[in-house]
Order: sequence, then C-alpha cells, then structure tokens
Amino acid sequence: MPHTPKACITNLAIPTSLSEFEGMLEKNTNAQGQPWTDLETVLYPGTGIPLMWSGLSQMHARDFLFFYHGVSSVARLRTLLRTAQRQRSDPSLIAILERSLVLAQRYGGTIFGCGLVGGTTEFHAQPPQGEFHFYNRQFAPIERVNLFDNPLPYAQFKHSVPISRFQAVTRLTTERLAALKAAFHASQEVLPAYIRETTILG
Repeated sequence: MPHTPKACITNLAIPTSLSEFEGMLEKNTNAQGQPWTDLETVLYPGTGIPLMWSGLSQMHARDFLFFYHGVSSVARLRTLLRTAQRQRSDPSLIAILERSLVLAQRYGGTIFGCGLVGGTTEFHAQPPQGEFHFYNRQFAPIERVNLFDNPLPYAQFKHSVPISRFQAVTRLTTERLAALKAAFHASQEVLPAYIRETTILG
C-alpha cells in the first residue's frame, strides 16, 4: 500500500505557573546538565535529548510537522519573570526566564521550523506528570529539524490555517498545507524538499 503522508502543526506553549515552568526545565535537562525550555530543545537539537514530539496518531517515517511557538509566549514569560523577581527566586531561574523572553520575542506567534518524522507515533496512555509537551498522548520521533531563516508570523496564515487553541496539534488537510506552502513562498522561505515535494491527501 502506498504511503499516505500526514502533516500537522505542533504548538509549543509556555506554562502559566513557575512550578510548571520549572517542571518543563527539569524534563528537558540536556546531556551537559543544562535545563532547556521546549523551544530551546527544538532550536538546539544536538543537546543529547531524544526528540519525541506531540504529533498525530499513526504518523510514520516521512511524515512531517511544523513547530509553532504560541502567540501568548511573550506575555506569559513577562508574567512569570515578574513573579520570579517578586518572590526572589533562584538567580539561575530568573536568567532562564530572561533568555526565554528574548527568544519568545523572536519566535513567539510564528512557525519557526519543521521536523521530519523518523518512525511510528508512540501512544502513552498515562504520561508522567510534566514529562511530555502539552497534554497530548501521541508522540512522534523526529529524525531531523529544519529551522527557518524567516519564521512565518501567524497573521500571514491564520485565516487559511487557524491554529487550534485547545489541542497540542493542528491537523493539516490538503488545502491547508497548500495555503501554508503559499504563505512560506510569499515570505521567500525555501521549505525542505520533503515538504515541497509532498501533497497530503484528505
């Protein structure tokens, strides 16, 4: 049976509380013992963390997803930073929040990269608390991450490809993928061949 590709947009969200933010950092500790946010884990994939990410059910090798950093990231990080400063939190946590805010000002509200799926989606019926991204149960192994020179702002595609506000992933249909490709083309961003040369069905 021929492979029918699947594609989606996966949402990287900033937690709303300091305890949840610290939980995210703990699960993303890299091979050098440095804590990363979810965004940093995608931006710097060579840190020794096996990259499993929220995806669609029954994704397989050669499927792909887009990484989107939530539009509320800047506002949430400013709130968390003020809270940490008011509570006189550990200086290392404040430093991470400050660098995260700088990154969110660049990537917040944009699709900033994409990932090629390298295997079959894994289902986790009861993910450990804080162990995975968002509240999704489906996790796809990412073989390769491509970052965009020109992250695509949500304003440039929200009417044709609205991002789900209540789920970790937004499924891409044939029409939505075509619209997203057109938006990237208009921004002069060259997509990887595994996206350019693929048309999903459905």
